[in-house]
Amino acid sequence: MRTSLALCVTAALAACAACTSTEPGRATPPWQQIDLQVGARSFDGFDPIEDQTSFGLEYVAERPGDDFGVALGVSYSGEEGSDDGDDVEVEVFDASLGLRRSFDVSQVARPYVGLGLSLLSGEARRETPTGSDTDDDIATAFHLRAGALFDITERFHLGLDARWVFGAGLDLDTLQGDGDSAQIAFVVGYSF
Repeated sequence: MRTSLALCVTAALAACAACTSTEPGRATPPWQQIDLQVGARSFDGFDPIEDQTSFGLEYVAERPGDDFGVALGVSYSGEEGSDDGDDVEVEVFDASLGLRRSFDVSQVARPYVGLGLSLLSGEARRETPTGSDTDDDIATAFHLRAGALFDITERFHLGLDARWVFGAGLDLDTLQGDGDSAQIAFVVGYSF
């Protein structure tokens, strides 16, 4: 999964580079945006359901001329599965705050990179023939991300976002794993 994520991000950034233009940047670029994300998150461990569907909402503020902007986001991922006859369900909530640097390489393409801190809250439930077991935990982590946005109109954009969370230490007794993850998501957003 990680190799395919890296290949997707590399392909997206290469496509952005191919869109370069000698024309000057946007006359009055919007510097704030709201993004909705839908994707897949793969955790280290968390057998048998390490691959989860994810949803996110993010606010980004990058003033023209500033070296870095700020990104504030929340996301959710979860999945259900079975393990040796037991029903298992995992949910992970994530709040993140980070720095972001966008590159206005053309009139339509904006690749970006970022890093920051994440707060994760996870819960795992295991239903067995003899009863159920629930465990939850909260952990802090670091995240790195890269992606590219493509302006469809002056205000609306689509994109691809890759995010890696590491150092989580999320301990859920009913599962093996630590909360480190890789995620790839499609982005739909509005700039203002």
